[in-house]
Amino acid sequence: MLPGGVAVNSVQFEMESWTGAQRAFAVKSFYKNNDSYVAAQREFRKKFGIHRNSKVPSAHAIKTWVNNFEETGSTVKKKGGNVKTVRTPQNIDAVRASFETKSSPVGCASFQETVLCFKTTNSLISTNVKVCTSL
Repeated sequence: MLPGGVAVNSVQFEMESWTGAQRAFAVKSFYKNNDSYVAAQREFRKKFGIHRNSKVPSAHAIKTWVNNFEETGSTVKKKGGNVKTVRTPQNIDAVRASFETKSSPVGCASFQETVLCFKTTNSLISTNVKVCTSL
């Protein structure tokens, strides 16, 4: 009870963790039963001996597993985010070589000129910032 007589209800959510075999069975049952989530849930309950009042995977969970399976060949949750790369001497050389073979967007022909352009641009910016802050 909070001050002023306001009651606070505690809500707790549980996530069921289903095994890979259970997920695979649910996806297989979904396809076998003409794309029916309810029929897949019924077969899941029978196969794994789950009481009628106990939880089975929700239609949303089965739908997610089916979508993941169709996109990746696995029912496991898709990983998001960027691909992480490691800074190795080989990667550094590959990036350097790509700069040396391509002309840079600012018109520099080689990697060394690109670095020089960057340094010059950087010093011009810092000079302008110093001038603007001194006014």
